[in-house]
Amino acid sequence: MISDVLADAVAEIDRYLDSPEWWDTYTGATRKELKALRTLMDAARTRLDTPPETPREVVITVRRGVILVRA
Repeated sequence: MISDVLADAVAEIDRYLDSPEWWDTYTGATRKELKALRTLMDAARTRLDTPPETPREVVITVRRGVILVRA
């Protein structure tokens, strides 16, 4: 399932970002982007693993390279 893939990806990203061995590899804007990506993947995994109480609309907008998700 996709939620399993996302869970594995989140765990691997956490492993690299939290590891002293890789601490200096991902810094600055790259580190912030990776943390944002990790947060989006975990949010998507949570949505996939949780049955909705009521139907809801998900809106994805891309503006100037920024992805906005409203659910």
